[in-house]
Amino acid sequence: MPESGRIRTGTIPPLPLEVCLELVEFPLELTAPESVALRILVTSYPVFGHFHPLAPLALAARAVGHDVRVATGPDLTGWVERCGLHAHPVGLSRCGGIQLSAGAFSG
Repeated sequence: MPESGRIRTGTIPPLPLEVCLELVEFPLELTAPESVALRILVTSYPVFGHFHPLAPLALAARAVGHDVRVATGPDLTGWVERCGLHAHPVGLSRCGGIQLSAGAFSG
């Protein structure tokens, strides 16, 4: 906590995917018989900070043969695809969600 006793707020830039992957050691001990391949759906609010913690887990599951898809807002699907995962746009964009919630709480 800073000396003033206040918590500093601000925008934290997203971690590059390479940094996220360095946090996970490959190969993981997640191997399973080929007959047990799963279909995994990862969902994320369409912002980097929500998707990046999930990316290493999704990539690790894909690396051992599972079918992994990511459902997120349309403004993050391009980034998900660049990370090497299949993306499906669902729901509102980040800005659309903010506008919707601002209207709900405007009084």
